[in-house]
Amino acid sequence: NTKGYAGKYTAKYVSASGPVLSVGEFFDSNRDLVSGWIKSARGKSRTFDFGTRYKLRDSVKEDTYGHLMDTFFGPMMWWDKEHAVTFLDNHDTAGPMLNDRFGDDRELLMGYAYILTHPGLP
Repeated sequence: NTKGYAGKYTAKYVSASGPVLSVGEFFDSNRDLVSGWIKSARGKSRTFDFGTRYKLRDSVKEDTYGHLMDTFFGPMMWWDKEHAVTFLDNHDTAGPMLNDRFGDDRELLMGYAYILTHPGLP
């Protein structure tokens, strides 16, 4: 998790090492916090799009996609799609600590259909 790890250090590391892709796990969906981290990393790193993950999960479960219109806590596609890395589950959300899986097989298929056809790097 890159929270508590200043983006300026990520920028230095990426500049020095020259990776093909850098992705930070800033575990938040607050637009101001996430964009602040990206700016402090001087745009050299993308970040996991937790806003899309949580709003999409709610949308699929409730069969209403209005959640995805949230421009503050919602998908990064509304404010920084170039730095968004979309996903449905990861080691934190699906792990034993949070036990917060995206959904069942049908819900996963719907989620993947969405992230593969919308802005962001899946």
